[in-house]
Amino acid sequence: MTQNQRLNLVQLPLSAVLTVLLLAGCQTPSHKEHKIQAEQNWNHVRSQIKYKLAIQQFEAGQAEAAATTAEEAIGLDPTAAENYVLLIKSLLEQGNLGAADRVLEAAQNKQLDSADLSYAAGMLAERAGDAESAVEWYRRACHADPAQLDYMVAYAETLVMVSQPDEARQLVLENMDRFDRDGTLDILLAEISMLLGDDHIALVSYRQALPLLENDPQVVEEFGQLLFQKGRYAEAVSVLDPLVAGQGSKASAAAVRALTASLVEVERFDAALIACGDWLANHPEDSEVWLIKSRALLAMDITAAAIHSAKTVVRIDPNRAEAHLIQAYCHWKQNDPESARSSLDRLINIAPQDALAHRLLAQVLSGAGETVLAQQHRSLADSIDQNLATPSTPMYDQDEQAELTSELTPQ
Repeated sequence: MTQNQRLNLVQLPLSAVLTVLLLAGCQTPSHKEHKIQAEQNWNHVRSQIKYKLAIQQFEAGQAEAAATTAEEAIGLDPTAAENYVLLIKSLLEQGNLGAADRVLEAAQNKQLDSADLSYAAGMLAERAGDAESAVEWYRRACHADPAQLDYMVAYAETLVMVSQPDEARQLVLENMDRFDRDGTLDILLAEISMLLGDDHIALVSYRQALPLLENDPQVVEEFGQLLFQKGRYAEAVSVLDPLVAGQGSKASAAAVRALTASLVEVERFDAALIACGDWLANHPEDSEVWLIKSRALLAMDITAAAIHSAKTVVRIDPNRAEAHLIQAYCHWKQNDPESARSSLDRLINIAPQDALAHRLLAQVLSGAGETVLAQQHRSLADSIDQNLATPSTPMYDQDEQAELTSELTPQ
């Protein structure tokens, strides 16, 4: 206050002086509040800067650094729910579920609520193995922000986890037209439909998803695998052949196995042998592809090579019953009953209920003049399965099974 102002106050009446002093005193807390508000605003700005930095660190795979920065952001602005969300995600990325749970509890204590926070809580519950809680958190996230596709997908997936696939599929169907068709919901619908045994819907959904996802290799493989599993071998070949050819040695073993097995089923044996050879050149210990190769060779009546492939299977996987059966059958076709019997003895030791093995052994024994023992094995085969529809002989379809059975049955 200046000297003139002090002089002026002296000249004022007492009541006026008191009024001026009171007004001057009221300005002091107002100034403090202004200062506090300015500091809060500045901290909010700094918190946003920290948050953006933490996002960049998280997206760059630097989860630990992101967690540290997100924690600093919370210190600057403990009212911003997005800071807690990012910290929870960063801690989950590090596998630190306990710390993530404490962060969630801190956010709840401050009565913070957002769709993102509910989603993060769902992620935490899911990682902790509490699927029921995850479902509820994801449901809350969906209701809070119905426009977020990720929330709806997570909700549907966890419904499947808690054995509610019908509800999950209904949720997907109800929301198919609410979002831009990018293939995500089509794939989810296909996967849920497969669980429900609805192969038609699954196949249709995969077909719709492929162009939307620009023939994503993973989706192409899943589609081809489904076609193979459902016995649609020609279609499986048309889907998987260009995929495997394009990926070469980087193709997945599952895709190669489905392709080569499908080629055998559609009797494209030469193509099957080429595909098997290409794969085995780089993956010589893949017993499944060796077995598929032996099936193709057997179908082409190249028994010596079929035996070699089957023996390779046995070396890698000694308990693979079908490989022993292929060896035995090829030895029998080569008029080598001793080797056939040796293979069959090993097979029956592994799979004593293999009816076809007993039938083939009966034929070998009969040829060696051991009629009584042959009849015992024949009777045993009949008692096990009169149709010889045994699980250890998937290389034969019904017609081939009947043909082989006729060869092994005395006329």
